[in-house]
Amino acid sequence: MIQAQDYFTLRFNGYSMYPTLKPGDRLVARRVPPDALEYGDIVIAHVSTDKLTAHRLVAIRPNGEGFLKGDSMLTPDPAPVNLSSILGRVDAVIRKNQLIHISRGPRARFKKIHAWLSLNCLTTGSLKLGLKTVFQKYLPDDPSVNAQREMHLIVSIINEQALRASIEPEWEKLYDLALREGVAGLLYYYIKGSNAPDAFLDRLEMCYRQTAASNLIHIKALEALEEVLSNEKLDIMLLKGASLLDIFYPGLGMRPMDDVDILVRPKDFDRLVNTLSSQGYERNARIPHVVHKAALTLDIHTHALNIDRITSREGLFPKGMEPIWRESLHWKEGFYRIRRPCDMDNVFLLSQHLLKHSFSKFIWLVDIRQIVKDRDNMFWEKLIERMEYLEQKKPFHYIVFLLEYLFHLDRPPASGLSVQPSDFSRLEKGMLKAKLKGESLNRIGPLLLLFYISGLKGRLSFLRETVFPKEEILEQEFSRFSNHKKWAFYPNRVVHMIILSLRHILYFLRAFIES
Repeated sequence: MIQAQDYFTLRFNGYSMYPTLKPGDRLVARRVPPDALEYGDIVIAHVSTDKLTAHRLVAIRPNGEGFLKGDSMLTPDPAPVNLSSILGRVDAVIRKNQLIHISRGPRARFKKIHAWLSLNCLTTGSLKLGLKTVFQKYLPDDPSVNAQREMHLIVSIINEQALRASIEPEWEKLYDLALREGVAGLLYYYIKGSNAPDAFLDRLEMCYRQTAASNLIHIKALEALEEVLSNEKLDIMLLKGASLLDIFYPGLGMRPMDDVDILVRPKDFDRLVNTLSSQGYERNARIPHVVHKAALTLDIHTHALNIDRITSREGLFPKGMEPIWRESLHWKEGFYRIRRPCDMDNVFLLSQHLLKHSFSKFIWLVDIRQIVKDRDNMFWEKLIERMEYLEQKKPFHYIVFLLEYLFHLDRPPASGLSVQPSDFSRLEKGMLKAKLKGESLNRIGPLLLLFYISGLKGRLSFLRETVFPKEEILEQEFSRFSNHKKWAFYPNRVVHMIILSLRHILYFLRAFIES
């Protein structure tokens, strides 16, 4: 007869028996005599005078001793245990108010097979640990993972606009990361005068001043174009950084611009290029939508998503650019031909840009944060209404998910916008979390956009054009190689995509074994 005192419970911690036992499980163990123990049982034993362990019995010797091993460990426990000293056998597990039987049912029938797999390091847990060991030995660490601490520091500085005295980062790594992510000038603006090393602040200040000088040159050039455009009755709209300076970035050196992105209506493209040519701008021989003049570079678009390059992107912005034009604002007071998107539309344009470029620069996410922070309920209500009209729900939800996680975005409770992890598939959540960890997955954006395009035909078309774009697009991509040949464009693209896919597979495999 089984007595209640034959049983006892204890809570399990750690991952040595994962996934059979998980942290937080309540183990229900039964006291049994040594001769009742069998190969494959999970038992409770003392590994030291003050520590208990729940491991699997993987060997029983004739002298009454046995060896234990955690299913996720690569080797058995170092010392044998006397079977008479075993405190009990795990009969069941209580997990999330559910009782899971261990000593009867399928788990009991296959316990000997499981013990053999554990002993030969073939269980899920031990395979993951073994692969992790191989990765650590033979594969270099991803530098973006190593910089996670510095990225968290950058986020905290942007959130609090200060450098906490208790934090002592690797200053060289912090500088390199800030420069790469386009936030060096922003960082300087917030922490100048702090307790950071003078050499570090001097380098940031240099970045800030160089950015300010470059931005000033571009702004003055745009101001000079207003009269020319007025004479030609031509309208242009500034995109990305040029649409944000002076409005959302109080310091001229806070937001770098490699060039100025301009939107023009398709019917006006040639006329604008000719007008710019008359002002001394030269057209790039290989990239016809880019014009240069001394240190100035203007990138001219007829669609914010460059549908002339990848036609199927049109499905990412179904309403087209005309609604953006109708709601656009004057760039500055007194400027009528140079315009910028209204704040709400700019959020969606920047969200699409961020996804298109796979979140490759942190400053682009900061751009959106600068627009939406400290906004009232009315703004959010109009933003959501505009989101529905422009059919931008999915990409905007991705961005809100990232903003809430990184910047603790404070939305008015009455805004009506609800973004939950359950809104995304497991693959979507996995890719977003990869970016939150700082992983450099170069093609993650187009993969996420596939979830947004409606219809199988549209998705396949988008995938085909993204992987194998037009020949002239590939010619621009490979133009940096002096010996490029047209016949080699697509083979080169195939090799590039295979290497990229392998990197992604390695990342997800690494994420799996380290989880």
